[in-house]
Amino acid sequence: MPNAQELDLELYDTRIAERNILEGRLDRATWDAYLAALPDDAADAEETECRMGVDGEPDFGRAEALEAAAAAAAAEEAEGGEATDTSDDVADADDVVAAE
Repeated sequence: MPNAQELDLELYDTRIAERNILEGRLDRATWDAYLAALPDDAADAEETECRMGVDGEPDFGRAEALEAAAAAAAAEEAEGGEATDTSDDVADADDVVAAE
């Protein structure tokens, strides 16, 4: 198996390897041997948590800010006040997230 410097890294890019195999640019046996030769770094892995938003992007606390804005608007309306437009609160939540 060639070392990393000898590989055409574009062929071995895991995002497009299947396409390269289908197009005949990469042999299936070579791909399988490459994967088998990769080191197992599972012991060095670190568990993380990321909540995804409705748009498929990481949330970074935006959901909590939106929920708080909606709860505040509902409480104000329940007290007999007008329904509050929370769009400014959403923009403020985005600004806070962007600043972090």
